[in-house]
Amino acid sequence: MKRALVERNIVVALFVIVLVVFSFAERDSRKLIEFYNSRNTTEITTHNNLTAEKVKPLIVASINKY
Repeated sequence: MKRALVERNIVVALFVIVLVVFSFAERDSRKLIEFYNSRNTTEITTHNNLTAEKVKPLIVASINKY
């Protein structure tokens, strides 16, 4: 009976820790969204435009094994 009580307390403590960590993560996410929305969006799109068109294709020479 004592083991079940200890396990239950551990589960409750872990649950509380998870809630606290997710609340901090949500707060930080809101701060980041607010920061990026306050910046000039054209500046972000022109400097961070990473598309497949700008990536040079990698040419791999085939090696014939005899």
